[in-house]
Amino acid sequence: MSELVAELASRGVATVAGIVLLVATIRSLMRTVVVPRALGSVISDAVSRGVIGITRALARMRRTYEKRDAVLAWAGPTILIAQLITWLLMFLLAYGLLLYGLGGGTFGESLRESGSSLFTLGFADVDATDQTAIDFIAAATGPIVIALMIGFLPTIYAAYIDREAAVTALSVGAGEPAWGPELLSRHTLADTLDATNDEFLRWRDLAATLRMSHTMYPVLIWLRSSRAYRHYVVSLLAALDAGYERIRSDGKVLWMRKAADKEPGPEDFAPLVGSLPYGPIARG
Repeated sequence: MSELVAELASRGVATVAGIVLLVATIRSLMRTVVVPRALGSVISDAVSRGVIGITRALARMRRTYEKRDAVLAWAGPTILIAQLITWLLMFLLAYGLLLYGLGGGTFGESLRESGSSLFTLGFADVDATDQTAIDFIAAATGPIVIALMIGFLPTIYAAYIDREAAVTALSVGAGEPAWGPELLSRHTLADTLDATNDEFLRWRDLAATLRMSHTMYPVLIWLRSSRAYRHYVVSLLAALDAGYERIRSDGKVLWMRKAADKEPGPEDFAPLVGSLPYGPIARG
């Protein structure tokens, strides 16, 4: 009698645990991949923190910045793969617990049946009168999770490509790593300083796009540029720095026009741009 009570209690606990784990996994998947909002997920965040912690620990073992960057470049893609594997394993365990709680087999047999259904392998023998509904749901879950991830990846990498295209374009004028005074100095030497206005407008729009995309999909933060000395944050700071210096320069232009009745030259702006004249900055 006591063995029967213990058996029923264990299967009841397994059923409840399976339901809780199934709901938690579905919630994590929806909040991370489907819902277009900045929603946190305990499971996804734990996976991300684990991967980031490991990559940072490995990066600290490298002596040069380039080698550290090469290690950290794996963080973003690894997070995506680790999240997919984690969700599939949690679904495997959840359905295994449900099959064990509602069926008559052992926990090992239930896990085997869960894996056979989830990954649509069909190698486990299933009694046609037992747990067929759970098997069908599990068989649909695996392809759905993989399909959602396949659709998620183009969204992530499309945002990544748009970001990196802007970073690369800015590096032509601002150097690597990007620097605001460098951008102004090169445009001044080329007599195209007015073109920076369009540059600032593009980066204003890009800043809004980055705020949305990187808030909704935090994994983008860990997808690093293809070159060690390119980074979207540094480029954004360079654009802000150049815009600030340009505003100061325009203010000095108006003041000099009124005070000296003359058009100032590039040498008049040296104190405003890193305390260096434009020419040596651009050539250096």
